[in-house]
Amino acid sequence: MALRGISCVVVTEPITGQRGPSRERPIGILTERDILQMRRLALALSTTRVEEVMSTPLSCIHPADDLAAVRDRMQKLRIRRMVVANDAGELVGLITESNLMQSIDPVDLYGVYEILQRQVNILREGQFQLLSRQRFDLSRALANREFKLVYQPLLNLSQGKIQSAEALIRWTSPQHGTVPPCDFIPLAEHSGFIVELGDWILETACQQIHQWLMEGGQPIQIAVNVTAHQLLEPQFVAKLLGIVERAGIPPALLKLELTESVLVENTMATAHCFQELQKQGIQIAIDDFGTGYASLSYLQHFSFDTLKVDQSFVRGIHTNPKAQVIVHSVLDMAEKMGFKTVAEGVEYPEELQWLRDAGCQVIQGYLIGKPLPPEQWEPEWLSGAVLPLIGAATASDGRGDRQVPAPGR
Repeated sequence: MALRGISCVVVTEPITGQRGPSRERPIGILTERDILQMRRLALALSTTRVEEVMSTPLSCIHPADDLAAVRDRMQKLRIRRMVVANDAGELVGLITESNLMQSIDPVDLYGVYEILQRQVNILREGQFQLLSRQRFDLSRALANREFKLVYQPLLNLSQGKIQSAEALIRWTSPQHGTVPPCDFIPLAEHSGFIVELGDWILETACQQIHQWLMEGGQPIQIAVNVTAHQLLEPQFVAKLLGIVERAGIPPALLKLELTESVLVENTMATAHCFQELQKQGIQIAIDDFGTGYASLSYLQHFSFDTLKVDQSFVRGIHTNPKAQVIVHSVLDMAEKMGFKTVAEGVEYPEELQWLRDAGCQVIQGYLIGKPLPPEQWEPEWLSGAVLPLIGAATASDGRGDRQVPAPGR
């Protein structure tokens, strides 16, 4: 026997001596806990009487009773459910603690509210312990050098050259294998580890800029994603400038990318941080523009260097009139406000051609190259060679008719 989808059943007996339809009188409640108790005691259902195992005492209330009084009675008897019976003693229904929580204003629940608050506190404590454990896993992964950065090239359309890249973090865990950033970055933010991890990303990216400079190639600007947790640190600007100085690189070769949601965290502090960074030559880009929480009004209060058009607007833009209108508006606005523009997620030559004709300055996506470790970067990317993308020989990537240049893959 199992109580599937319900927490209890009301046990009744017929009311004798009455004419008309059969009436039932409640005599007890049988809960799932009672059934489990029977199993532990090895009692046979066929030889066990209901009254021997059902929860007692049976507590009945009248349909007209005040809910607050019912609540108080439940608390006094320390029970979670009560049977409702009419003046004739007939079963009318069942009221549970859950029913009361839904029916009575939580502010007036007193004891029940305190129970719920205690449960919330227990859950919070459990969450804190879980986050602490997971933060330890992330911290250990950083100490064990399980994180690495890969770099996705960006193509300057007017020059046909790779002049910049975006740094993206990857985690390969011995226990969990490859862990996607969408799984561990939110965890790092919630646990506070994002500050330590962000410092490592900035240090590593600046060291890579220096290494490419020492190899004698053209300067490659690297963009690094920064969260609100990092940006609003009191000493963030000084710490970042220290990282740049230790790496021995021109500040202009570092760009910080922030999502629109960062702008709504603390407008005044964020704007001041932008000003201090840009005074030193570090550039600021707004990532995934048009998809976040910020409105166009924020463009009045912040000084950006670059707007990155989200890939959701770029995908299939050569055949999407609505997306074309949106991107045309963004490009026109950016030009008039003095912002550079980057289109993300470019995968087809037709998308590249449309963006070039529309006046977009820089593109990023698998058509140009996927994120790769620095040792796998193509020599022409580092040398500043012009890439013959339009009209060049292409190689299929094995997914339908999509065409991508062979070198970038």
